[in-house]
Amino acid sequence: MKKMFYVIVLIGILICSVSIEGEHKEITSNNYITYNLGERPNNLIMTDNYDVRSKDLLVALFQGLVSEDFNGEIVNGLAEDYKTSDDGLEYIFTIRESATYSNGDKITAQDFVKFFKSFIEDNKNVYSEQLNCIFGVQDYKSKKISFDGVAIKAKDRNTLSIRLNNKCPYFIKILSHPVYALRDYDNLNKGFNDKYSKIRFTGPFVIDNINEKKQIMISKNPNYYDKSQVTDEKIRISFIGDKEKALAYFELKDESDDNIHIMMDSPINEYQRLGEEGKVRSFPSNSVYYLNFNKDSKGLVGDINFRNAINSILSKEYYAQQISKNFAIPASLYVPKNSSNRKIFDTFANKNASIEYLKKTKITGKENFVLVYEETSYNKRIAEDIAKNILQDLGISVSPKGYKKEELEKVLKEKQYDLYLSMFNPLYSDLHLYYDIWSSKSSKNIIGYRNEKYDELIKAAKEEIVEKERNALYRQCDEILRQDLPSVPIYYLNSMVCIRPNITGVYATALGNIKLELLKVE
Repeated sequence: MKKMFYVIVLIGILICSVSIEGEHKEITSNNYITYNLGERPNNLIMTDNYDVRSKDLLVALFQGLVSEDFNGEIVNGLAEDYKTSDDGLEYIFTIRESATYSNGDKITAQDFVKFFKSFIEDNKNVYSEQLNCIFGVQDYKSKKISFDGVAIKAKDRNTLSIRLNNKCPYFIKILSHPVYALRDYDNLNKGFNDKYSKIRFTGPFVIDNINEKKQIMISKNPNYYDKSQVTDEKIRISFIGDKEKALAYFELKDESDDNIHIMMDSPINEYQRLGEEGKVRSFPSNSVYYLNFNKDSKGLVGDINFRNAINSILSKEYYAQQISKNFAIPASLYVPKNSSNRKIFDTFANKNASIEYLKKTKITGKENFVLVYEETSYNKRIAEDIAKNILQDLGISVSPKGYKKEELEKVLKEKQYDLYLSMFNPLYSDLHLYYDIWSSKSSKNIIGYRNEKYDELIKAAKEEIVEKERNALYRQCDEILRQDLPSVPIYYLNSMVCIRPNITGVYATALGNIKLELLKVE
């Protein structure tokens, strides 16, 4: 009923509006562009959860030592340069002389020392364990030493030194995450509705106003070091959590206070149409869908021949086409953007190979396999496509079953499943986060896969700073995973951004965060 209501509202508005086919409508009559963020964050700390979308505010308002560009590459931020010691343990950052807060205060190395101290001390911070690689951090958390013993030091006004316990080739990638953007951490954890004018911003934008609807108006930070590259457009951040309602406002023809010009996370069944109409743009992301097997099962799922049969029958190209070819990229490797050009998985189904594998099992055709997933519209659609594919091509019954997150965790822990559809979105862009999913020592290894040789390779790769050597170790990991087949990659996801046709310069990072500073209206 709710969806039908929004459709009727939209049709009514379209009938009453006057549009000219083929011409761009003026969308700035209200003197701002509206980006719908979805759910409204409670504060500007955002370290108590892994939500990607809310971090778009951090990306707009604050900046760290380094950041990630639209290609997933690390670029300088408030640090104009950094270098690493010969042993790979010390990182020296040079803070830009031109780096200031929005109120004109000079940004110094000591500001970062203070920020990292608050960041580490926050007991609700789900990201702080990433900094355990820094010398002294774990002892400080355990109250064995004071913060003076932590190897985060201001050598002078513009020079910051961070020394690690061990080599960590992905340390810079950790620091590129939006949560490491410099801000007055202790002053921002109690909300910002009434105190936004006193916030010292460090990013390309500042908060101008928060209106009666709690929408946030942002504009160029006049003291940002790279302000000449920031749009002059004023941007309104709205917070409509209902995807169908947000899409209805996005597709309004005439300008009104309800208009949305940019949004993420439209209903999945609309991607195909929006793409054909030129209203959605895709950007590569780090996210991957996997189909995981309960290898500990004493039944057919524990048989490698059965797992190979399922792998062979998966028509990933078909799944991608059913949703949108721009949204889903059929997966031929466990990890996207892997330096290896070889494929270890087919993206088209091979029914003959699948049947041959099944002949080696004890399948009777009367079995019913349970496919579990976390309850979202995306996951439901994908799980149903997989179940339909297996039933039609092999005559094997698969029952998809969605669970709330807490319920699903219990189901997985108690091994009450045969197949498990998962979506993995790493916290930063590095290969080791994917391969760590199957390490027996990792908390991310939900399916309980174990292989001693695999664990040894993962440990070696984590400390290898020579990229060529790291990739060689990961190729060996690929071979082990393909042989044991605990999981099958289904496809890599793109971030889909709904953008009005005459807006350019908006893009999504590999982590999925929206960047607005280059926005232009044509």
